[in-house]
Amino acid sequence: MVRRCHSVDSLLTAEELVDLQVPSAIQLSPNGRRIIYRTKALGRKERYEQASLWIADTDTAYSARQLTNGNYNDRMPLWSTNDASIAFISDREGHGRKCGIYIMSLNDQKPVCITPSDYEAEIPNMLWSPDGKYIAYLSADEGPRPDIKVNDEWKKFDRLRIMDMTTRESSTLFDAHRHVTNLAWSQDSNDIIFLSKSSTGDDTGFVDGTRFHEVSVSDRIVKDLIHFPGNIDMDPVYIDNIIYFKAGMTPNLNCTALVLYEYNLEKQEYKVVAFGKEDTLYRIKTRSGTTSVVFQSNLHDKIAIIEDKIILYSVEQAIVAHDVVKNDDNIYKIAFVTSTVSVPAEVYFKLSDSDIVLQLSDHGRYIRHKVRAKYSSIQCRSYDDKFDLNAIWVSPREADTCPPSPTVVFVHGGPVQRVTNQFDKIENYCLPWIMSQGLYGVLAVNYRSGTERRRVLKVMSSDTWEIRL
Repeated sequence: MVRRCHSVDSLLTAEELVDLQVPSAIQLSPNGRRIIYRTKALGRKERYEQASLWIADTDTAYSARQLTNGNYNDRMPLWSTNDASIAFISDREGHGRKCGIYIMSLNDQKPVCITPSDYEAEIPNMLWSPDGKYIAYLSADEGPRPDIKVNDEWKKFDRLRIMDMTTRESSTLFDAHRHVTNLAWSQDSNDIIFLSKSSTGDDTGFVDGTRFHEVSVSDRIVKDLIHFPGNIDMDPVYIDNIIYFKAGMTPNLNCTALVLYEYNLEKQEYKVVAFGKEDTLYRIKTRSGTTSVVFQSNLHDKIAIIEDKIILYSVEQAIVAHDVVKNDDNIYKIAFVTSTVSVPAEVYFKLSDSDIVLQLSDHGRYIRHKVRAKYSSIQCRSYDDKFDLNAIWVSPREADTCPPSPTVVFVHGGPVQRVTNQFDKIENYCLPWIMSQGLYGVLAVNYRSGTERRRVLKVMSSDTWEIRL
């Protein structure tokens, strides 16, 4: 009989796990003194999706406090340029049926809808202009007429629209027969770079590629730029006639390293400028002309600045969200969301000239004491002595004082993901539940070729995708 390594009264329940609030969509205020973010229950089943917004002071540990009540699906919070208010998307005019952009002053905390209150089309993306005068956003046309049939279901294209924050008037900038997916403002707020695809299907970019466009805010003239032969699923960055974007090293393949591309508008050409050999790009963001990225290197995640070519932070954990602003003293203020095998995802903050990391949120305090896990990484050479392989070993924290436990083995099943020291990666939060039982250890093996070794994977794999470890 397997012996538990801790008492039965501390076991984690499924209800506690699905009720866990998980932070995401973090954004620092322009001066870096506060941070806003979204939380959503991990797996609670509701008739309509519900999420709340939170705010924290970056100089005070555990200062996070709830900003909206969580009765609606509040999401995608953005700071105004003067730090006094935020914009966010919500369904406050009708649960699951309406969608609008709201502005909320942090003084009275009363959200005001600035789009029509009867708006039903989903707003999947929006960006405040650097000068604060406009909000560019995406939404489909109102009304019943669809644009395209995808997988036997009629769909509508998302259009590019702009809201004048002075007059609160909205207009459409692009309504051609294409689906707009991502956008980026120029630093002077005069132009918008946006991306479009031929269909709304998830695989459209891999099949038909992605088109770049540019539109002038003043004269509304749209220019068609290059066609990229692959999928792009994240907002690009537009700085000084250069567009940075994340895409696959082999653009039309899903199982490939994710790299940083640089697209020169003057030369009308693009090229890979970073990542893809022993690392892979995870996320790219820009704030006031500073471009930050999160990339995965072996079992570590790292936050770096593209312009200065410096690494601000490195940790053997998964960084699932981040933001960086630079102050007048050239010190970077860094916010990020991360977790460990025993601590759920929380919001953290640090300065680039200090080793001190402040924990700002404490959403996992109710279950943290129930997930008693000890993390170890395992490194070895491949069977043919060509590559370094890695895996993680997680055991109940008191396992050293207990008899050896049976081991649950997860053989990682894909080349585009990686497991490391994190709370949530293995089989939909299976790991914390196993650890709370105190009965088993877990061995999670990363795939032989990893995200960055696509060419080797292609050579080593057979038609059945079987690879010998």
